[in-house]
Amino acid sequence: MKKLLTLALALAMLATVGSGLALAAPGDLSPTPAFSDIAGHPAEADLTVLGALGVFTGAYGLGGAVAPNDPITRAQYCKVLIVAKGLNSLAQGLAGLKPLFTDADDIPTWAWGYVNAAVQATIIGGYPDGSFKPSNPVKYSEAIKMLVCAIPGHKAEVDPSLPWPNNYVFYGVSGGFTDDVAIGDPNASCTRGDMARMLLATMKVVPLDAGGLPDPDGAILTDLGTNPRYWTGTFGGRTGAQIYISTWMGPLDLADKVYMVGASTYEECVGTEVECVADTNRKIVFIHRTEGSSNSGVFKSLGTDTGGSYIELESGQKFYYNPGGIPVELNRDTAVPRDQTCLEAGDYVLVNTGIDGLAWAVQATRWDLVRARIILPPPVGSIFPRQPEDALANVEPSSGAIPTRVAFPADSPYWYYNDGVDAYWKLRGETLEIGSGAVVKINGLPAAADNLEPGDVIKAATLGANGYTDKNSIIEIRATRNIAEGDVTSNSMEIDASGTRYYVLMNIGGVVQKIQRYYALLGGCYLTSDLVVGQHYKLARNEAGQLFYSIGFVDTSPIVYVKSSSASGAPPVYSITVDYLGVEQTLGSTVDPSTWATKFGQLTIDGATGRVTSFTPYTPATGFTVLSASSVGVTLQRAAPPGTFFGSAPVVYRKTGSTVTYIGAVGLSTGWAVKAQLDPSDVPVLIIYEP
Repeated sequence: MKKLLTLALALAMLATVGSGLALAAPGDLSPTPAFSDIAGHPAEADLTVLGALGVFTGAYGLGGAVAPNDPITRAQYCKVLIVAKGLNSLAQGLAGLKPLFTDADDIPTWAWGYVNAAVQATIIGGYPDGSFKPSNPVKYSEAIKMLVCAIPGHKAEVDPSLPWPNNYVFYGVSGGFTDDVAIGDPNASCTRGDMARMLLATMKVVPLDAGGLPDPDGAILTDLGTNPRYWTGTFGGRTGAQIYISTWMGPLDLADKVYMVGASTYEECVGTEVECVADTNRKIVFIHRTEGSSNSGVFKSLGTDTGGSYIELESGQKFYYNPGGIPVELNRDTAVPRDQTCLEAGDYVLVNTGIDGLAWAVQATRWDLVRARIILPPPVGSIFPRQPEDALANVEPSSGAIPTRVAFPADSPYWYYNDGVDAYWKLRGETLEIGSGAVVKINGLPAAADNLEPGDVIKAATLGANGYTDKNSIIEIRATRNIAEGDVTSNSMEIDASGTRYYVLMNIGGVVQKIQRYYALLGGCYLTSDLVVGQHYKLARNEAGQLFYSIGFVDTSPIVYVKSSSASGAPPVYSITVDYLGVEQTLGSTVDPSTWATKFGQLTIDGATGRVTSFTPYTPATGFTVLSASSVGVTLQRAAPPGTFFGSAPVVYRKTGSTVTYIGAVGLSTGWAVKAQLDPSDVPVLIIYEP
């Protein structure tokens, strides 16, 4: 008899975790565990498998809590056993019959079918007094006996000469029914976590025939029937929505959401032993890395010693590999076979080791898009080594079929390699496209390409490190968004054995900070000289926290009421206090503002310094009447010369004597006589009501 599991995977498995997140795509890893309270628990993998199979989902379903350290009742235990054996149909058929136990009235009606099915399958017989005790926590001894009885042929193998409960406990432990659960007190209450570990181990136990020999039908999980749902073997890798397992011929499809335990990425599983579970559509929903390990770092060099050939990281770690070499996947390119000889110093590598401790495979990331041009004397000429970072000057979000576009500064000193024409091109003012398949992280957090902003300092990797050709070339972007804004107080440099480093002291929010300035002697950089002391700057930092790129400022020109002006010191330092849309602000000024007080007008504010550079006073004309006013605009009428004028966002003040109050357009009433300042297009930009 085949032991196939036929339950549908819980619908919650396909639901989006949380709210406001996009629908999952095949192979997307769940950011949360299958249950909310199992992360790091010894039974995390086992509970995830049972949850993925629909065997055990707790009271709240996938995503909820299962209380892995709490006991499980005898009635609940019957249910998970029957579901695990694929006898749910039998339980449903017996759901209307009250079980034949002396305490049947205490058995909840939802459990009738499962208890009856367990009796029918000779998994449970009740206590000698004829009771079932459905609400009692199941003991470890009882749990193990039911597990042994659940797999055909094993009950007959239990040593009858041993007393209860040692007979079943000893057989269960030696027969592989209990995994590595330590049975200290057989009469203690079994926890839900230990239940999961023992049940999953039991589902891998092969049944025995009448002669005590293994049943060719196989265990519950590994039954090779028409719809197998469990595989173990060496993880070969992922391509799109499929993965490869060494023990299975051909690829296995991935579900829209996959739970992973023992690793956090598919790359970490390559070359290691895994177990995989599929839903009823035979799509993988769970991957558990059971053996092997992965290590990451920056590649330094290859080497050989008495232990053999090895890969060395900058951290000093060495990973030995077989004499035949080690396969390397560079920037996700699986089409071109590569080995360790393709690695370059500075590559970020993920080294997967097998159970023998040898490196099995390497995934390498090379931030290769940005290049620095270095001109050397003949016969060398120009070379273009990697310079990982550049800044973004502009970002055009995707629209329809048009992907996200990013533009680089007009003064960019860097280059990039265009594989399509086999030539190097300047990044200066260049616009490149980013396809939807690119992985984007901003300050380490996953993001969409449309979330990138001007001033972000980015690293970019291209497919196979072959350079840029089209929107599919860029496979990964790591962006740093870290702005330093303030007044420069001084510049300095330090020289030691590692070379010369340049520093800037900036007053940022009243605190002077010492920040290193990125400077490349060869290959160019943005900040090639000392910053001007006393000047206000807005600078983007790179991933190392160095000042990297100066972000341009936009001058503003608000219409305000100047309340007062002041001057102090010698030479004088000027400032003005203004009312701008009802908010009082004090601004520094580079010119003498002594004649501006108590006047309306337009300021010009230098975006780089935040200081006023000029003031244009307004003299609103009389003779205007309000025809209509609302939050969407104001319509004015003038008698002489006649005319009607509409303004969508005029600045509106009420002046009573020497008191000036901002009231906005909604503060006006139809029929009021007002003064108005029109712009060159005859649009009202300033309105003053004086009752």
